[in-house]
Amino acid sequence: MKVADLVAAIDERIPFRNAGTWDRVGLQVGGGEREVDAVGVCHEVTLGAVDAALASGIDVLVAYHPLLFTPTTTFVEGSDATGRALVLAEAGISLIVVHTALDVARPGTADALLTELGLVATGSFGPVDDDGGADIGRIARLPEAMDLGSLASLVETVTGWAPRINMPPDTEVTTIGVVPGSGDSFVGQTIDSVDCYITGDVSHHGANWALSHGLSVIDAGHAPSESAGVRLLYSHVVELVPSATLLDAQAHPWRA
Repeated sequence: MKVADLVAAIDERIPFRNAGTWDRVGLQVGGGEREVDAVGVCHEVTLGAVDAALASGIDVLVAYHPLLFTPTTTFVEGSDATGRALVLAEAGISLIVVHTALDVARPGTADALLTELGLVATGSFGPVDDDGGADIGRIARLPEAMDLGSLASLVETVTGWAPRINMPPDTEVTTIGVVPGSGDSFVGQTIDSVDCYITGDVSHHGANWALSHGLSVIDAGHAPSESAGVRLLYSHVVELVPSATLLDAQAHPWRA
């Protein structure tokens, strides 16, 4: 299999064309005619992920987050994104990125989180682009009402990170909206359809706005809330390349 073949196979499962028009998906580093030998899947191309790829002899990385996002004019040695891209290129490691293409897929990143919470999506919200596109967010109804604190504990079990909540833990929850990653901009879109919103990167003002409108929020962190989606990505890749490995490289910069 060549890199171009793997890109095409991933594209068939997670269509890149559905990603946000502002996003950077597909082949970011490398050449399509290179042979695929060892494949690694990672959440983000951190320094740890690069080191793990080099140590494991990986020649293709499939990442959820883009490594290169903004235009650049230089590729010099260093620890920033361009420096990491240079290391990959010099080592002959290709990089394929999925990001919002996976978010809007069916199943997508939010579906994966709901599945690990034991839930199934009943609706969606949050178009990937300001002027439309497929939805990133999902809506689900709990089998029976539960308190916010118990739901937050369940989210912690799935994500491995203790979330923040904006209302008392005994607040009753029956319906939830989910946007893994950075979902602060979608807070207002959930108010008429759910009573709890699970996401990451909620701002002070977003949490206060939700509080004033009676919307409970579980901020599970950016990377932790996406972790189920990375496991979904790995399940796709390992079906295409059975020897693929999921790299245990920390994508979450925060510590408790």
